[in-house]
Amino acid sequence: MLSRGLTLEKLQQFWWEVLPHPLYSPELSPYDYNVFKPMKEAHEGHRFDMDAGVQEPITLWFHQQPQDFYRHGIDRLIKLWDVCLNNHGAYAK
Repeated sequence: MLSRGLTLEKLQQFWWEVLPHPLYSPELSPYDYNVFKPMKEAHEGHRFDMDAGVQEPITLWFHQQPQDFYRHGIDRLIKLWDVCLNNHGAYAK
């Protein structure tokens, strides 16, 4: 696993801007993204004993989602980041 310093160095090589944010920000929690809840609901009740057993159904699920599903998620994330930046980390909804 890369250290934080090496990760930041790599991001700088790609000229990617790293936006400052608190370690915990409920509005930017990965569990809030539009992908996880529908994926969890689609596989509710299934039990996967091994990593290899879950890869195929999850990959298939991702391929079955329409483009609007991803576009909505990205648009929502952009709006949340905008709220966070404009409120200087106050994360008001």
